[in-house]
Amino acid sequence: MGVSAGLLVLGLLLGALVVTLEPRGAELLVPEGVRRYVAQGRMWTDDLLSVAPPNAVASGIATNNLTVTLFAFASGILLGVGPIFTLVNNGVLIGAVGALCFREGMAAGFLDFIAAHGPVELSIIVIAGGAGLMVGQALIDPGELPRAQALQARGREAVKLVVGCAPFLACIGMVEGFISPGHLFPTWAKVGLGLSLGALFWLYLLRAGRTDAGVAHVDVPDAIASSRLR
Repeated sequence: MGVSAGLLVLGLLLGALVVTLEPRGAELLVPEGVRRYVAQGRMWTDDLLSVAPPNAVASGIATNNLTVTLFAFASGILLGVGPIFTLVNNGVLIGAVGALCFREGMAAGFLDFIAAHGPVELSIIVIAGGAGLMVGQALIDPGELPRAQALQARGREAVKLVVGCAPFLACIGMVEGFISPGHLFPTWAKVGLGLSLGALFWLYLLRAGRTDAGVAHVDVPDAIASSRLR
């Protein structure tokens, strides 16, 4: 997870650095539609809800988040190259867009948009990427186990991580579709919601992790006792 977070942060820094030092870098890293809105001094999310109803926007966002999550995890089978690409690429895009908005005096609008959904969405990307890296590590360095057994063991752990994130994918899609765009909700409310959802997300995962560890701790003595009875 630490490596996964580091790769995302690396991408963020690279994207922001390129656009900050070389204005033309935005032409390579930032989508044309976003650049067009920023050039007009407008957030590209302002017209999002006028183009499609919120439920359709939320559904599309949830589908995209699911696609990114599954790819970041499943592509770990490519010796970990897939998760590395996904993490760095997403980081570069976010960093470049953020730097462009900051340069054009639209930092407040950018932060207003990502405040509500950003903490959970970025956390899910990090966890999915970390799960993919676990799969890749099992293939590259299986340790004392045969490669197939190492892949099975680490893959089981990785799947638990990704499945643990699943309930939040739909939730964060709703937030990004209904709350993040536009100015219906004030910035302070979006920030409070984003921090609250992020805290609940990590408390949920950490609590689930401790529960799994407790179950494993109870099962070990039972297994030893069972073997002695035989």
